[in-house]
Amino acid sequence: MRERAESDPRVRKDPPVQVEVTDLSEAFAQAAIRAWTAREDFAAVKSDLILAAHLLSDDPTRTLPPPRPSKAPDPSPALPGDRPLDFLRRKSAKRDRKPKSAETQPPPQAD
Repeated sequence: MRERAESDPRVRKDPPVQVEVTDLSEAFAQAAIRAWTAREDFAAVKSDLILAAHLLSDDPTRTLPPPRPSKAPDPSPALPGDRPLDFLRRKSAKRDRKPKSAETQPPPQAD
């Protein structure tokens, strides 16, 4: 399981993955895996590791499916020209008009 977690590109390298056995009996073994991921990838990494543990418990020689791609945004800084084209958006007109109150309006004229 450690190899699976360490080879997953969504799992961060620092701090390193920790795996420890928390409970052991004749019928089962329980382990805790601590791996740091981006917030957006947490649920997918958790479900992939649970699935891998289940598949490996049935057949330790089984080939596992590859990890899913990351949903986290790229942490590298934007390069010049990578920004969206702001000049294509229509700019709203700035209005500094204030509604006229009843006091400042002239009285209606009689015909």
